[in-house]
Amino acid sequence: MSPEVSLHGSIVPVILAGGAGRRLQPWSRALFPKPFLRVRGRSLLQHTLERVRESSPLIVCAYGCREHAREQAAALNVDYHLLLEPCARNTAPAVAAAAAHILHHKGNQAWMLAMPSDHAIDDISSLKNMANEAVDGRVPGIVSFGVRPSRASPRFGYILEGRDGVAFHEKPDRRAARALIDAGACWNSGVWLARVDNVRMIFRDLAPMLWQKAEQAVVYARHEGRETILEPAYFSCMEPAAIDCVVMEKYPGLTCRVLQSRWRDLGCWPSMIAYLCGF
Repeated sequence: MSPEVSLHGSIVPVILAGGAGRRLQPWSRALFPKPFLRVRGRSLLQHTLERVRESSPLIVCAYGCREHAREQAAALNVDYHLLLEPCARNTAPAVAAAAAHILHHKGNQAWMLAMPSDHAIDDISSLKNMANEAVDGRVPGIVSFGVRPSRASPRFGYILEGRDGVAFHEKPDRRAARALIDAGACWNSGVWLARVDNVRMIFRDLAPMLWQKAEQAVVYARHEGRETILEPAYFSCMEPAAIDCVVMEKYPGLTCRVLQSRWRDLGCWPSMIAYLCGF
C-alpha cells in the first residue's frame, strides 16, 4: 500500500452518482440508486467520498436523490458540493455540466478528476500520485486510467495504446475483447483527468450543442448553500448520451495511465456478490 497522499490543489474530484436504479434491483431502485447502497458499513458514495475527502469533491446526482446525497456526505463531515440534475441524461451531459460548473466557479486552470461512485479502488494513493504527476507535467487532453484485465469481458470499455496513439473501444463482444487483451489493451476504469478548459474545447469540437446547453444550464442554475440545481429548461434539452460514446471513442488526444491497484466495478450483482464475499 502506498503512503497517504493528497490530490493537487487544482484538482476537483467529480463523483458521478447517478443511475436509474435498475442494475442492482431489488436492492436499488429509481429514487435510491446504487451509489447510496450501504456496502461494508458505508454507502458506495461514502466510500468514494472518503478517497478524495481532502479535495472538496463535486457530487453530480439527480435532484430527487439530493436528501440521500446530503445526509451521506454530511455524515462524513466532508466539504462537498452537490450539482443536481433535474432529469436523467446519462454521463455526457453530467460531465459537461460539471466541467462548466468548475469553469464558472474555479476558472480555466482547474482540473477535473471524473470518478464513478460504484467502483472499489484498493490503493487510492496510486491514482492520486499519477493524477498529480499529470497535472505537474501539464499533460494535454484527457488522461484515462486503465486496469490490467483479468478476463475478456464485454462489460467494459478497452483502452489500447498503439503507434497512432490511444484508441478507446466501448464494450466489444467477448471475441473482440480477447483480441484487444492479446494486443495489450487495458480495461477502462471510468476514471479520467483533464483540465476543464480542455474539456470545454473537446465538447465544443465533438458535441457543440450539448456543451452549449450545459453552459446555459450552469449559468441559469439556482444555488442553495452547498447545492446547485441545474436549470431544467436547458438541461432537459440535451440528448441522453454516454461520455464514452460522445468523447472517449472519438477524441484523438487520449492518453492512458495504468492503475497500480486492484480495481472492481460493483455495478452488477455478480461483481457485488464477489466483493461482499471477499473476492
